[in-house]
Amino acid sequence: MSELPSAASPQSNTNELESSRGGPKGRLACDVCRERKVRCDRADPRCGRCDRLGHRCSYYGRKSYRPAMDSDLPRRLSELQERLSKAEALLALPGAVPVAGYPWLSQAPCRPFSEPELPAIPDVVFQDAPEECGNQEPWCTSLEFLGLPELQTPAATEEIGLSSKPSSHARVSDDAEQPPDLIALYRNYFEIFYPTLPILNQQRFFSEIARDPNHLPTKCLSYAVALMGSMVAVVQDRAIQHQCYHLARQYAELCERNEHHADLNLFQSLVFILRYELDVRQVTRAWMTLGRAIRLAQVLDLNHLDRPASICRSSWGFHVALPTTQEQGDLEERRRAFWALYILETYTSMRAGIPCHIDLPQVQVNLASPGELGPDFEDMHMPILTENVNLTPATHITSYGGLVLMATLARQCMRHVMQSITAESDSPPPGSGFWDRHYALSQAINDRMAGLKAHLTAKASREDPAAFSLLVNLCAVDLYLHEAAIDQAERQDLPSSVVAESRRRCSADALKIASTIRMNYPVARSDGDMLALQRTFIGWPLVMSMRALWRELRAATDLTADGVAGSLRFLSGALDAIEEESGYWHHLVAGVGVTLQKWEEEHDGFGSLLRQEDRKRSRS
Repeated sequence: MSELPSAASPQSNTNELESSRGGPKGRLACDVCRERKVRCDRADPRCGRCDRLGHRCSYYGRKSYRPAMDSDLPRRLSELQERLSKAEALLALPGAVPVAGYPWLSQAPCRPFSEPELPAIPDVVFQDAPEECGNQEPWCTSLEFLGLPELQTPAATEEIGLSSKPSSHARVSDDAEQPPDLIALYRNYFEIFYPTLPILNQQRFFSEIARDPNHLPTKCLSYAVALMGSMVAVVQDRAIQHQCYHLARQYAELCERNEHHADLNLFQSLVFILRYELDVRQVTRAWMTLGRAIRLAQVLDLNHLDRPASICRSSWGFHVALPTTQEQGDLEERRRAFWALYILETYTSMRAGIPCHIDLPQVQVNLASPGELGPDFEDMHMPILTENVNLTPATHITSYGGLVLMATLARQCMRHVMQSITAESDSPPPGSGFWDRHYALSQAINDRMAGLKAHLTAKASREDPAAFSLLVNLCAVDLYLHEAAIDQAERQDLPSSVVAESRRRCSADALKIASTIRMNYPVARSDGDMLALQRTFIGWPLVMSMRALWRELRAATDLTADGVAGSLRFLSGALDAIEEESGYWHHLVAGVGVTLQKWEEEHDGFGSLLRQEDRKRSRS
């Protein structure tokens, strides 16, 4: 009579099962190898592949071969003891110290960033792989080295389309490896990039990652924030950017395909993705992402955040209600996220020449309040933005709020120019309504500049990236308006005195843009300099300024031509620094280089200054 295996000996149980099934070949592969669809030697407790790559090997999927629960208890206790030992060892590391302001980091150990204990990253990880290739080597499948809870991969039956119930922890394709140093990328965003796009509550972001890192919108937002953090370097790691962008878009699509995942995190992720696509000049893709973000904002009813409570919301199930909150910081975060979309749509529309879809008269959202998002945030009860909102001197407008006001003026000017083009095609009386709109907009720009003068100083533009972008773009909007007036006067053959003020304003705005960019132009390029942070939004002001100076150079006298040529030469170099020569903005000013070279040949560079001095001496 054969001896029954002892219940306290799981190894003998396993051996008995193996022998009854014909050895290792008679049982299933481990969970990791089954999931990756690769060969497994079925060794127990760890297969050879998992042992070699450092993966967590488990056989929980062997439901038909698992021993009874009582006999499996010693193995479970052994695994639990092993995990506790690893946790104690991590807590004993020197880098595992509490971080002020982030309680969750003190609960989870975080290794020093200078010496991450990671295997070497193979080059193939950074290469594009076809979607059907599911056997990539997972060099990094956990976030233990970041001190974050591990992102567990669900079972195959929980994948999208294979489960009867939508899963909130659906995974992305196997070839989407996680980028390293996520925490470092988060810090890049909050410490460097945040002033240009202050739409995310830092404490809420980290607490949600700690509480539920596998929640789809949270994972999507985490990679989108990492994407923003990867943009601050002068020499950017395109492989890391590609990984973050790929993962953020994949999780955004998963969120849209699953139910109950339309929330603020997904909306903020789309805003970050849109910002990146504009930065890398993928305008067509950015326009499509913009449409998704606008529709999601309408679904979340973000465009009616501050609508009076007496007005009922839609009751037929179109809107997805965000969690009710009385926290002023949470409400302000939603407002800022919506206004970020508003600003980016304005820029995209100006770039593509397409009308905006967000209708400001239908928007009921307060302007952004000053202060950093967090538990101590206090709402300043800002007014709801309208085209003719009256801002008193007591209204404290931030530079970010100034960008919203600037975007509103840009929309009005663009609509004004489009109306003049439409009026000409419909053959109404010449110039009908154009000059009335022109003078009204010119006065509105003057009023806004007076109200925002605290952010339009040289000191503010050097210290605040948002103020720098505000100054050059507001000058560009004013220049755009007066350039349209000059063109209209030429078409109607009006006297030059009619547009004398417009010509003066164009020259002043162009020189102001040139001097502001020159003042903030870095002597040595560094991470987070003004040019690196705002290059997406200074291309249009550069081109508007160059066009105005180009016209001035052709009509300039010897007394003024040298200064105009010097500014034009500097702006041309600044444009080269933010865009390659084959880019869109270079195409718009293709004739500037030829004109400048011709002028230099005629005047022997800056020799005209010497000739002017010679003339003065000869006259005396």
